[in-house]
Amino acid sequence: EKKLPILFILRGMPGGTVKTDELPTYPSGHVYTIQESGWMDATVWQMYVMNLLKYEIDAPSALLLDNFDSHVSEAGQSIVAEETSTIVFPVPANSTSVSRPLDVGVMGATQEKVEC
Repeated sequence: EKKLPILFILRGMPGGTVKTDELPTYPSGHVYTIQESGWMDATVWQMYVMNLLKYEIDAPSALLLDNFDSHVSEAGQSIVAEETSTIVFPVPANSTSVSRPLDVGVMGATQEKVEC
């Protein structure tokens, strides 16, 4: 079973220092970036696609993403398509309560079929 490394977005000023009060060391094998508000934005999404996602996808794929603007904007979808030969399928806005069962109902069943 292959899982993507976690992307941690730390709040701070790019080029500045990172406080280690809560987490003195950062686990290896994951990706870390600094963003002023600590949230995903277009720059962080581009970094994620260019430095992580494109190395993890090795065949044309479909990627289900939430409706966050950085993910589903024309620019966000274009970089995914260009770098990974993947098509982004946004989950409809305000459908988390309905689509969350995908985690268990669809994804679990699909994974079970693929592993057989």
